[in-house]
Amino acid sequence: VNGDTFAQLGFAVVYVRTSCDDPATELACDARREPRAAVTLNLPAQQTVYIFVDGIRSGMFPTTGGYRLRVFERQVPVLSAVNAWMNPATASTSVDLVGTLGNVALSGAQYRFLDANGRPVPSRGQVDPLQFGLVFETAEAADGTTTFTGTLEFAGDVAANRRADVTQIEVAVYDLLGGLSAPRTAPVQRPRALAIGDHCDMVGARTACPDGAECFIRNPLVDPQPACHSVGPECPPEWTVTDLMMFGQPNGEWVYEGTLLRGNPPLERHGRGSCPGATGHNDLFSFTAPAQGRYRFETNGERGDTILWARTACGVEGPGAEIQCSDDELDLGRFSRIEADLNANQTVYVFVDSFGIGERGPYTLTVSRR
Repeated sequence: VNGDTFAQLGFAVVYVRTSCDDPATELACDARREPRAAVTLNLPAQQTVYIFVDGIRSGMFPTTGGYRLRVFERQVPVLSAVNAWMNPATASTSVDLVGTLGNVALSGAQYRFLDANGRPVPSRGQVDPLQFGLVFETAEAADGTTTFTGTLEFAGDVAANRRADVTQIEVAVYDLLGGLSAPRTAPVQRPRALAIGDHCDMVGARTACPDGAECFIRNPLVDPQPACHSVGPECPPEWTVTDLMMFGQPNGEWVYEGTLLRGNPPLERHGRGSCPGATGHNDLFSFTAPAQGRYRFETNGERGDTILWARTACGVEGPGAEIQCSDDELDLGRFSRIEADLNANQTVYVFVDSFGIGERGPYTLTVSRR
């Protein structure tokens, strides 16, 4: 029953009897404080039942009103494909669902974890299937059926000492009337290991950022997709860090000759500074001030366009650790310059990138004390 017309039935009731005038033969009843009510019955062929539509009397809301009564043989949804991932470190889970609708709109999905022998693994303290409401995308197929897709994402809440036991997941979808699809069992995949700068899923079930990094959108104007960004003060162990102190000159400067236009060794991903336009693939240096003072970091070259920035913490992107970022300086053309006041023995991390891939080229990085 659904309330219908301008003056709709506000609070709907529907009940069914096998004998018209005998209340004791009632098979089912549904009463709600909304313009909708529904019952589902399993009936043998040729059985006659009597359906009553009523309303709930409640204060200012009338028991009368227009409605539409629909009687139909229910077709449950069909779940045709399941792909699942779970991160054993956190139990974060993501499940892709594909199938065909019945004749009732879908409401959600239910799941339970299984071990390699098909035995349930407790989640949230129970082994019975857990249900989650879910919004599905639907599309009309060429054969006249309606297909659906949906993604179920949640924190699995599997005890840490049982997560390694999870190898499978059993999933079903259910409709607004409680119609349940036949369950499907799928293997649970482990997350794919990523590097700094790789796009990731923020649930952390399908992908795993390296230690010292987290998945988030740092700057939606540069990259609207979440990516692995380093958040630790130390450089990730897989990063190559060149120590500028090894390139001291007799005049008291430190000079490094490099190039961003190379393939061996390839440029590494170390993130970006606050200047727009950087590629995220760059050279990384450390510099330890031999004495307290103001130090200048400057790039030069015959061609190319550099972006230069420095951090106090190697793996922390953003303003919290960035000292300064420079793209073009007037007297340097398309090359860059930053300056920093450093204490004796203070180490900073310097990044040399280019403004876009097409502007990569050879460069000279010079450090001098002012």
